[in-house]
Order: sequence, then structure tokens, then C-alpha cells
Amino acid sequence: MKVLFIGAHFDDIEIGCGGTAARMVAEGHEVAAIVVTHSGYNDENGNCIRERAVAVQEGLEGLAELGIKEVYQLEMETGRVEYGVQLIHKMEVLIKEIAPQMVFTHWTADVHQDHSAIGRATLNVCRKTGSVLMYRSNWYRSSVGFSPKIFVDTSDYFEVKKRAINRHVSEVTKFGQGWLRFVEAQDISVGMEFGYRFGEAFEPVKLDLFVGLDK
Repeated sequence: MKVLFIGAHFDDIEIGCGGTAARMVAEGHEVAAIVVTHSGYNDENGNCIRERAVAVQEGLEGLAELGIKEVYQLEMETGRVEYGVQLIHKMEVLIKEIAPQMVFTHWTADVHQDHSAIGRATLNVCRKTGSVLMYRSNWYRSSVGFSPKIFVDTSDYFEVKKRAINRHVSEVTKFGQGWLRFVEAQDISVGMEFGYRFGEAFEPVKLDLFVGLDK
């Protein structure tokens, strides 16, 4: 099956669904990724926090660690992604080209503006796609709760996910090991509900149970 993972920034896919992506690659699915921004950014005073070239290099290494080599970059400005015609059009062009059967995207209620805008746009451009699932890629609370219904056993792929996240040296340096501990604790918590060592959770928008099985 053709599976597409959509992330606002280089590192979102690794954090939110890296184990699932790695598992799907290992199981023989054709996996691609779209990263919407160039992922470089400055602080409020204009000081560079993450250089664009560094973000791209680390991001491509992180996705390659998961086994994803087909990566599409929209190179929009980090922190300035807005839900609207421009974003929808850019994403729709790629969705038509990739023609995925299953799509993983950002949770529409995420408090990061880039994340929520991309999640909403995905629902527009993937209206004809068989399955769309949303993931959460940060620890910030929203006014509504993330409500996962789909769970994936990623026990055999957590170390791959961890290596992929560690490829983002500039972000790991900035946030420290607490960032990785949060991701690990979250995946352990999800896994415990089903007796897995590690797991990832998704809120489905729609799900075709038989997608890919009729080929």
C-alpha cells in the first residue's frame, strides 16, 4: 500500500509516528513523506535558532533512519503556515502525484499553528483518500482532548525511532534529554494499554479497513 506521512517540520514525523513509519517500511509498504516547512527558525529577536540548511540535512537523515527516502519538501516559512488556498493548493498538487491510500497527518486541534493548519488542509486535499489518521507531535495541551482510537505496536521499532530523533542534533541540544524522555514515556504509556513495550496512537478521521487488500 502507498502510505504518506505529512509533517509541518523536520522532526514531527519522527516524534509523532516514527515507529509506525519504520514498521510500515519494514513490512514492505511504499512509504513517502511531505515536510511542509524548511524548518529553520529564529527567536523573537531575530537570532537564528536553527539554520535552514541544518534543519533540512538533519531532517533527511532522520527520515532516512526510518527508511523513508521519498521526501517532498514544500519549503514554506516555519511558524507562518496559514490554513488557506495557498497551502491547500500546494498540498493538493503533491497528493495527486503521490496518490496515497493511507495518510498520517497532524491533529487538527494542535496548539502549534503550523500543525493545526496542515492538519485541516489535509482533510481538504485527502477527501478522496481511503484512510486519514491524525497524530500528536508535541506535549502542549489543547482546549480539546486528543482522542486516539487506533493503536500500533511499535515495540520492535522504538530504537529506530529514537535514532531518527537523535539525528536532529540541533533540536536535541536545544531541548535536552527531557525531550527524548517525554517521547519515550508517551510511547510506553500508549503501549501499556495493550501490553506492548512501546506503542503509538492515532485519531482516525476515516479508515478503510480493506485498503490495499484487494490488490
